[in-house]
Amino acid sequence: KDGVSKSKVAMAMMNLQETENETNSNTTKVLQSKFVLKKLPVDIEYQSSSEIKLKENPKFGVEKLEWSPNSRFLAFVNDNMAKYVWIWDMKCLCLHSVLKHLSPVLQLLWTGNEHSSNQLASCCNQRDQLYLWNKKGAVVIRVLASRFVVRQMYAQPNNECICLVDNGHFCCCYDFNFE
Repeated sequence: KDGVSKSKVAMAMMNLQETENETNSNTTKVLQSKFVLKKLPVDIEYQSSSEIKLKENPKFGVEKLEWSPNSRFLAFVNDNMAKYVWIWDMKCLCLHSVLKHLSPVLQLLWTGNEHSSNQLASCCNQRDQLYLWNKKGAVVIRVLASRFVVRQMYAQPNNECICLVDNGHFCCCYDFNFE
């Protein structure tokens, strides 16, 4: 379908799903997103190398790569699978999690430091949401500002807060220092 191939993969995968909820006051529908743990094996969508070679300037390989502050986890996004975040546990040299988003991932950013628990933040194309992952699971945080689309993320020097930016004119900050 749509030039996308599928491959069977056996791993822990969290799939982002959206559901529509109607509000009580009127018939406006609100999309709610959540990550759902999938049973193994799962299908992974990707563009084959022959499909990529048909493009004028094809990209093939790792597009985004980020180490966690404590160097335990390595997260990356492939060019031919831009909706998937692959998270490797470098302590055991094994694939820990795969996060499937509904649209291509724009940026990855780790929070925390070498002494605290690490969370991976990600943002996606045309979304008003922040996606967070840690080794226990994943959550979706919706930015409630009117017409806010997360375009970029910036970390505070100690990695305990991040700033979300929409087209350079608006931002929201999240503090991850829960202690």
